[in-house]
Amino acid sequence: MGVRGAQRWRRVAARLERYGPGLIVTAALGAWEILARTETISRTFFPPPSSIATALAAAVAEGEILTHARVTIVRVLTGFAIGAGPGLLLGLAMGASSRLRAQLDPLVAAGADLEVVMGYRIPGQKARAVVEVAPIAARHLARTAEGVGLSPAGAPTLLVNGDNRPGLAGRIARALAESGVNIAFLVAQVVGTRYSAVFGFETEADLDRAADRIRAAVTARVPRRRASPRSSSSRS
Repeated sequence: MGVRGAQRWRRVAARLERYGPGLIVTAALGAWEILARTETISRTFFPPPSSIATALAAAVAEGEILTHARVTIVRVLTGFAIGAGPGLLLGLAMGASSRLRAQLDPLVAAGADLEVVMGYRIPGQKARAVVEVAPIAARHLARTAEGVGLSPAGAPTLLVNGDNRPGLAGRIARALAESGVNIAFLVAQVVGTRYSAVFGFETEADLDRAADRIRAAVTARVPRRRASPRSSSSRS
């Protein structure tokens, strides 16, 4: 190959490097369009690119794209807050308290996925406080917790979480009241559309009985209220 031939190939290679990605994308979109138009692939799952572009242009012109984008952004931010919020608060607490950090760092390093971290001062003892974490299910996590001075809680506890619905707390409260179970403590919160609650009981038997009641209250389907028919009157 002569000098001219080498220069020609270098020019071809440079053009392919410059225009190649665009050509590949154009060829892929063209093949997609043909396959969808000929119904070789399902148009339900793979509509033609031209139809997608037309629908997108119409949504932009009518302003619907902003509404959908706003809903999507709110959902993404809510999910981020639910996922990152507890971790951020825990990190800030660990950074502010060297003693808390000394207790929680080994658990984090051991792979603990903590869903509940509670800290409170003992009434009348300003120099002492209590830290509760959960869940600690695996044996190696239990050994790590004991190594940093944590011990199993005296009260049997139950962690309940899920999608929040209006009236759910009331149904759980009525179910527990009807069962006669005594609650030692309750900590509950709602973040976005999700709730989390920690129930403490006096005995394991109370926990077992309460768990069945709570499960029934959470999974129960609430019948929808039917709108009462409006009465009409006429004057003559």
